[in-house]
Amino acid sequence: MVQGPASQAGRPSLVDRLPNELLLHILANLDHTELRSSMLVCSRFHRVISDDSCWRYAFEKNFGSLPIRRLGESSWQKEYIKRVQLLKGFYGGKHIVQFDPRIGNIALFFVNYDDGWMYAASLEKGMVAFCHPSTGRVEKGFVYFTDDRVPQAVASILLDRQRIAVGLPTGGVALVTDFKDRSNYAIHRFAGFHTGAVMCLAWVPTVPHLVISGGADGLVKIWDTRTFTCVRTLTGPGDAPVTVVACDKSFGVLAGTESGDVNVWAVDVVTLCEKAVSLPSLSSTSIATTNVLRFVERANTGPVCAIALQAERTFAVVVVASASKGSITQWDLQTARILAVCEGSHSAAISTAAWDQPIAKSAAVERDRLLLTTGDANGVICVWDIPKPLPMSDASTPAPSTLKPVRQFDAHRSSITVLRIDPFKIVSGALDGSVKVFDLLTSRPIRTLVVRRTRGGNDGLLTIGGGGVTNKKQVRCVWAGHHQVVVATGDRVTAWDFGAYSGGSATAGKGKKKHGPGDWNAGRAVTSKARRQNLQREQSTQIRDDVLETRWERDQEREEEAGNTRRARKFNGVDLLDGEGGRALSEEELTDLALMMSMEQLGAPSMDSDLMRAIEQSLNSGPARVESFGGLREDLSTAQASLGNEDEELRYALELSKVEH
Repeated sequence: MVQGPASQAGRPSLVDRLPNELLLHILANLDHTELRSSMLVCSRFHRVISDDSCWRYAFEKNFGSLPIRRLGESSWQKEYIKRVQLLKGFYGGKHIVQFDPRIGNIALFFVNYDDGWMYAASLEKGMVAFCHPSTGRVEKGFVYFTDDRVPQAVASILLDRQRIAVGLPTGGVALVTDFKDRSNYAIHRFAGFHTGAVMCLAWVPTVPHLVISGGADGLVKIWDTRTFTCVRTLTGPGDAPVTVVACDKSFGVLAGTESGDVNVWAVDVVTLCEKAVSLPSLSSTSIATTNVLRFVERANTGPVCAIALQAERTFAVVVVASASKGSITQWDLQTARILAVCEGSHSAAISTAAWDQPIAKSAAVERDRLLLTTGDANGVICVWDIPKPLPMSDASTPAPSTLKPVRQFDAHRSSITVLRIDPFKIVSGALDGSVKVFDLLTSRPIRTLVVRRTRGGNDGLLTIGGGGVTNKKQVRCVWAGHHQVVVATGDRVTAWDFGAYSGGSATAGKGKKKHGPGDWNAGRAVTSKARRQNLQREQSTQIRDDVLETRWERDQEREEEAGNTRRARKFNGVDLLDGEGGRALSEEELTDLALMMSMEQLGAPSMDSDLMRAIEQSLNSGPARVESFGGLREDLSTAQASLGNEDEELRYALELSKVEH
C-alpha cells in the first residue's frame, strides 16, 4: 500500500491515540472468543483485555446486566466463561436415563450424582429404594420401617447420607442406620412420642446426634440419637399443627404452624440438651422464652410452607401459603419485628418456595444476601434478592421496607409444585408434569425437559405392596446440579446429564466418569481416528435421544386422535362414523354427508314436467311404439323426397311436427 504524507513512518495510528478507558469500552463489545483472540494482536491489547474491568463490561454487554449472585469465580473473566459454558451445555446434547424404583409415588430423594447413587423414598408405602441416577439401575433390597419388613404408610421421612429418620402417624420417631446391607439393618425407635402424627423432621446442623420433630399436636421435640430418647419438648402458646421446622445449634429453633404463626425459641440447642434432667421426666418442657412471630394482616394467613433461617444475621424469611395470595416477610429474630415485606408479586396462592444460601469459600460470593424464589398456583415464578438488615439501635423502630421481585415471569400453565435455584438457573416442576430450566440472569427458558411416558401410562401395579399410583403427572421433587437435573414424577425418576457424556456402563456405587471431548481413551494417546469415533458416538447418542422424543410425541398425537374419534362417536353416533367395511369416515366425508342431508331436508327443486314425461315414455316403450315408429319412417321418407336438399334443421322440424300429429 502506498502511504501518503499524512501516514509517515513512526507516526501513531488512530487506535494508538485512543485512551485506555475508551479502548476498553470498545473491546468490551466482543464476545469471549474474540476477546481471547484480540489479546494476541499487540501488547497494549493484551494489557487492556487482561484487566478484569474489561471482562466485567463485556459480561454486562453480552447478558444485559450483572448477575444477582456470582458463581463464586474469583474474576469476571472466569465468571463470563463459566456461564457461557453452562449455557452451551444445556443448549447442546443430553443424556437421559429414566427408571422405576418400584416404590409407588416418590415423595422425596437424596442425590449424590458425583458418586453415582441416590435414595428414593415413598410415604404411601413407607419404603426407601437405592438407585443409580447415571445408569438407571435399581439395587436389590429396600428399607422398611416395620419389624416384619412390609410396606406401611408413614407421615414424614428425612434422608441423609448415612441415616434415615422417619415420623410415624402414631406419633413415634424412628432412625435407621447401617443400611448398606439391606438385609441386616436395624430400626431404632425413640422413647417418647407425639400425641398426633409427626408432620416434619429436621437435622440440627453440625450436630449429628440431634433430631428435631414437629407434630400435629403443636409440640416440637428434640431427640438424641445416642440414647434414643426425647431430651426436650418445646411448647408454644398455641396448639396448631407444626408444618415446617428450622434450627441452628447456637441460635435456636423455629417452628411454623398451620395458622401462619412462627414459634421462636432463641436458645443454644446443644447447651439446652446437655443440661441435667431429673427423672422420670426425660422429656421435660423447656423453660426457654418463646417468641411468636405473628402477621399483621391476618386475612392472608395460612400454613407456613418455608422458613429461610440466617442465624449469623439473626433474621429469618417466612413464606406463608395463603388461600388468597400468600405473604413473604423478613423478621428480626431478636426483637420479633418485621424488617421487610415482599409485595407486588403473586396474585394467586403461593404453592412452593426455595432459596439459595452460598456455601462457597470464594471471596466473590456475597454472603450477606439471600436469594429466594417462589411459585404460585397460576404458574408464576418470582425471584427475591433479600439483603442483610442494617444494624439499628434499640430506640429506633423504623417502618418495614417493601421489597419488589427482581425477576417475575410466567413459567407454567398450572400450579408450580417444586422449585430449585442456584446462581445460574431455576428449575421448576408443575402439576401437569412439565419441567423447565430458566436462566436466572435473563429469565429466559434454557430448556424444557420432557418426561417420557409409556403408552397408557404405568398403573404402578408392579410396585412393592401394589395399590397403583395416583396423580402420575405431578412433579414431586427435583434435584439440580451444575450439569445434571433429576426429577421424580409420580412413580418414575428421570435424570438428565448435560455435561460431557461417555458411553459404557458405570460400576455399582460409582458415577459415570467424565472425559473431555477428545479424551475418550483415558491414559492413551488420542489420535484423529479416536476423535472421529468419539464424535460419532456422541452424534449417535444425540440421534437416539431425538428419535425417542419424536416417537413419544407421535404416540401422544395418536392418543389424542383416538380420543377425538371417541368423542365424535359419542356425539354423532357409530353408524355415521363407520363406512363400508367398518372404515371410519374422515372429517371431510362427514362434512359432505351433513351437507347432503341438509339439502335433502330443505327439498330439491322439481324437474321440468315435460322432461319427466319424456323419460317415462322412453322407459315404458312397447310394441305399439314400434308400429308408430314404422309409420313415422314412411312419412319421413315422403317428406325428404319432397323437400330435396333442404336444410337439416328444416327436416328436423318436419319430423317433430309429424310426431306431434
